[in-house]
Amino acid sequence: MILPALQNTVIRLSLRSRTWRALFRIPYRILLTKLRFIQRMVPVRALYLRQGLLEPDWVPGASDVDVIWILRSDIDEKNVVCRLWRMMGLLKKFFPILGEVLMADEEELRFFDLWGDGRTQNRAGWKSVGGEDIPPGPEGGTVPDWKHPWDHWTRAVMAYHLLIKNYLNPAESVVPTRALSVQKHFLDVCRHLRAMEGPYESRADTRDSILRKESPLAPPDTRGILNDPLTPSLPEIARLCAAAHSLLREKGRDVHRRLAAGNADPARIRRWGSTLARNEWEVQAWRKRFLQLQDRLQGSATALFCNTLTHSTLVLKDGISDDSFENLLAEIRRFKKEDRGLQGPMEVLDGTMFRMSLCCAVHGHPFSYFTHDRSPHAEDFQADSIVDGNILVQCRSERMDIPVPPLDTIGHLARTSLAEFLPSWRTLDHPFSDSDAFYSLYRWMTTALSLTLFMEKGLLGNPDDLEGLIDQTVNMVPDSEGCLKRGFPRKRLSGRELTRLFYCHYGDLKALLRTARASS
Repeated sequence: MILPALQNTVIRLSLRSRTWRALFRIPYRILLTKLRFIQRMVPVRALYLRQGLLEPDWVPGASDVDVIWILRSDIDEKNVVCRLWRMMGLLKKFFPILGEVLMADEEELRFFDLWGDGRTQNRAGWKSVGGEDIPPGPEGGTVPDWKHPWDHWTRAVMAYHLLIKNYLNPAESVVPTRALSVQKHFLDVCRHLRAMEGPYESRADTRDSILRKESPLAPPDTRGILNDPLTPSLPEIARLCAAAHSLLREKGRDVHRRLAAGNADPARIRRWGSTLARNEWEVQAWRKRFLQLQDRLQGSATALFCNTLTHSTLVLKDGISDDSFENLLAEIRRFKKEDRGLQGPMEVLDGTMFRMSLCCAVHGHPFSYFTHDRSPHAEDFQADSIVDGNILVQCRSERMDIPVPPLDTIGHLARTSLAEFLPSWRTLDHPFSDSDAFYSLYRWMTTALSLTLFMEKGLLGNPDDLEGLIDQTVNMVPDSEGCLKRGFPRKRLSGRELTRLFYCHYGDLKALLRTARASS
């Protein structure tokens, strides 16, 4: 409790006085000095500061130091990455403000510049901490006209999910930074929606536009919430969530129609049958939970998709007003507090938003739903057992007809997913990650293999089926057998075991992603 209390004090004092803010920024300067020293010791091309600290009004205690290391091509990369992670882990012990650390070589950075999502607009704003200056790569390739607005819509959806998490997750309600996080995520929704048709702004500029009533995005009753950074109550946070959901639905419709124009030829979409085994006990447990939710929400819930490895998604009926949406969120929050099986993040969307969000790379790959059973007679309640009791569950009270987008559209979305994945795949050896080691490996492998199979062979595979993905990749992608047949464990791992496994397969894993990048 000492650290949260200290963090809360730092935030409150920083918001009240510029003197306190300047004082509390000193540890950030010390950390940047340490990082600059490491950059000179280790053979890397560059070190850049990203995200939070680039905002002019960043608040000590509420902002982390997010960086990306750009690796050289003429080095023993595996050893350099190992050294960097050891140093980052040591720094994290003394500087908890060290946040997201990414690593990429220059080829991966160029691919990110070309195919990355809405954040690439801020690439020119990255601040060099040390090393060479690597300007954003030139534009190239054939990019459809819907990509730019859809990328920003996707980032806005991600911000909305974080906003919902702050409201629905009971654990989040005691975090001292909740009030600032809520405002940050709502402003991210607004600024990315504004960037669909205009420049990409800072959060401060977006807030000023809303408070000066120059922006039609934010409803009038949200301006008072944004004006005071420490006051949002739970009902006010619910109001921001409802406003964000409504804005996303309205702004996404036109570009989604362009993105999903026409249907993909089923003959061109290659799938394989899942090797996952059913778990009847879990089916019944989730069926009961879904029916309880339907009863509590008076029939407003139409579907529940839950992957216990990651998250759950509750789909509501279309046509719900903002006031009703707020009331439903309050009831869902009460239900989550009572049900231990729903303690993870939950997304809440109406049917229109759910259909649109399936076509964006919010969860690592844009085509996960298209690989599931889509026959007219698919069961209303189904579950697939994955590994160690983790399951994928789909509960539906009505059939949801969601057409598959054109194959070239799926290809563009897959390239965006790959571009986002390339700077982060080395975080599998993350010395201060709070994720379970086995889950980290599972998430990494399923994302990497499903994207590789699609890029190389145009094959849409179930991204929850690790065994099937490994078998298909070994059979269809040249030179992948050495990477995948040396044995990935099907049991829980310690962090040390994951690190050992990661560096054992490092070269093979990089070659696999190079194949995916070349095939794109």
